[in-house]
Amino acid sequence: MKKYIYFASFAAGMQFIVKDILEKRMTDLKIYQLFDGAVLFETNKTYDKFDIYCFNNIFSVITFMKKKTPKDINSFIQQIIRLKLQNDVISNNIKKHHTFRVVVSSENQLFSIDNALRVKLENLISSQSKLKLNRSNSDIEFWILYRTEGFCYFMKRLSKHTAYEKILNKGELHPEITFFMNWLAESDKNDIVLDPFCGNGAIPLRRALNFPAKQIYAFDVDNAMINIVHKKIKQNNSLVNIKNLFIKQVDIKNLDKEFQHESIDKIITDPPWGHYNNDNKIKIEEFYNLSLSKMANVLKTNGLIVLLVSRQIDIESLIKPFPNLLLLQNFNVLISGKKANLVKIKKIKTAD
Repeated sequence: MKKYIYFASFAAGMQFIVKDILEKRMTDLKIYQLFDGAVLFETNKTYDKFDIYCFNNIFSVITFMKKKTPKDINSFIQQIIRLKLQNDVISNNIKKHHTFRVVVSSENQLFSIDNALRVKLENLISSQSKLKLNRSNSDIEFWILYRTEGFCYFMKRLSKHTAYEKILNKGELHPEITFFMNWLAESDKNDIVLDPFCGNGAIPLRRALNFPAKQIYAFDVDNAMINIVHKKIKQNNSLVNIKNLFIKQVDIKNLDKEFQHESIDKIITDPPWGHYNNDNKIKIEEFYNLSLSKMANVLKTNGLIVLLVSRQIDIESLIKPFPNLLLLQNFNVLISGKKANLVKIKKIKTAD
């Protein structure tokens, strides 16, 4: 069976979760490289068969080589041209694609190469793919990428650039992050799931789209946010007919009035990183003490809480007053350039 090599980028700090996702979703998986923010892997799955939504970008790899510095990008390109590299990935097997361009990147920055070298590489790609060069607006991008770990990659981009700043509301989590959070919660089709700070609804809606559950509850104290979630559901054909998704305006302090003691299997949420609300500001420690108390009350024994919190919040200290809450994992991550912690907590049985 034919094997394919892929290079994928993801949010910094998530590499061990990515490894777990790939190993459980791809039985024939071979991981060549696992970095903070990127993975190089082999599988017989074609890109259209991927059921993974945790990557920022995915590339089909043509070749890669060990190179010491960014200056070696030029020698890497020279090797590609000298070998007149033949590869199925370069071929244009999608009829609707007619144009291409080359992107050269070093350590997440565009990198300038000799123009004559660029032209030779473009001619090589054009001759093999029968695509026409369009440097400003192309159907396909071929990438030369150098990473700080000392590797150069020649790849074709498979994913399309998503301008999240145009389609997401202010402060809304990117879809890849919500996928990570739901995965970390060890989803089960019989789960009763709660997000008590649903905001724009990114976490519970991702659960509804990609992870089966018995019931999903999306709560927020702000009715404007609740209206946004309802609007999103109406605009998404995949969500509009889901019957087990319940959205309601609820204050965290009233959580135990909505649910019986120990009735929720999973709580997956992104609580406020600053004050609780504009009218009644309380200290962040007091807010988390209240929130954790209410969540622990409605969570079943052996249930899980997955939280995304600012790294300025000492979550380990905040759960110490709760002997029935056990910190299982604490990942240092970057969310839209901000330092955060992705935390997994389990409710355990304690002696009376």
